[in-house]
Amino acid sequence: VTDNIVINRDMQEDISPIMGSAGQLQQVFTNLIINAYQAMADQGGGELTIKSRLQADMVDVDILDTGPGIAKEHLDRLFEPFFTTKPEGKGTGLGLSIVYGIVQSHGGGIRVQSIEGRGTCFTVSLPAKQDESEDSS
Repeated sequence: VTDNIVINRDMQEDISPIMGSAGQLQQVFTNLIINAYQAMADQGGGELTIKSRLQADMVDVDILDTGPGIAKEHLDRLFEPFFTTKPEGKGTGLGLSIVYGIVQSHGGGIRVQSIEGRGTCFTVSLPAKQDESEDSS
């Protein structure tokens, strides 16, 4: 527990690997986790949950926090370059834009759900690596 933030992991066992750039995907998850952490630290703590699961041919990873949430009017703009909800000097507004671009370039998607005062969940969906034995005919 750091800054009164509890971290929970709920990772599905035997999940398919993801094809892609490990470095770029690390950037995606690092950015989302840091954003969640900062939001909760600013309010004195909370709970961060990281979940993964296989959904059809996609691997979904949820980054859930119990932070202050995001105002409804900001949700549609979160992935725009230079848009930020952080105070001046605390963020560039590029992080989520870069996250979005990386996820898209990997054939995936990202969505966000948030309730003000209760928290936020970012879900990253990435294609699972197909078993090569299925490709041969």
